[in-house]
Amino acid sequence: MTHEDALSELVGAECPVEWAFNSLVHIDSGTAASVFEHPADPQLVVRVSDYPDGWFKFADDTLRMEQEDGIPQPFRPVVHWIGEVGGVLVAVTERLDRIDDGSVLSDVVESALKALHGIADEWAAVERHAPGFRDFCAGLDRKLDLRASNFMRRGETLVFNDPYSDIPFGLEPILRDFYRVSPGSAAQPTAPSP
Repeated sequence: MTHEDALSELVGAECPVEWAFNSLVHIDSGTAASVFEHPADPQLVVRVSDYPDGWFKFADDTLRMEQEDGIPQPFRPVVHWIGEVGGVLVAVTERLDRIDDGSVLSDVVESALKALHGIADEWAAVERHAPGFRDFCAGLDRKLDLRASNFMRRGETLVFNDPYSDIPFGLEPILRDFYRVSPGSAAQPTAPSP
């Protein structure tokens, strides 16, 4: 079963959020989105939101960077597909792991949060474990959602999975139009297929 086949019912659903809760295994929900196991690949998750979730702006930035540079972005999630289905934003992305309390990475996250709040001395502790993370953060928008739960891990690599709380008002309709998927089609030509 391809990813496209696995999510064709979601794309055709009258209410993709309701379909996801009824048909997929729910992993977790945050303030703006819910995350589900991908039905065909345990290494992937499906993110669904009927809110202008900032994660989708970050995911769009990530896809564009990878298409332009062809260079993987280690501190960003790997995004496979984004779609807008009947007003609901949907994405397929890699499955990341939570950072365990008391682990080396939880200490790195604590230092990163302090550094991002202006305590510059904390960058040294971050860079020891995640070289290049400071430069990566310097390239992000200024308004960051600085909560420990927005950081995850890929093995022992720190991933800032969800740095933005929402999509800026003027950008939201542009993103929605670009990623709009019609029921009965897997994806529009500009968006990779699920």
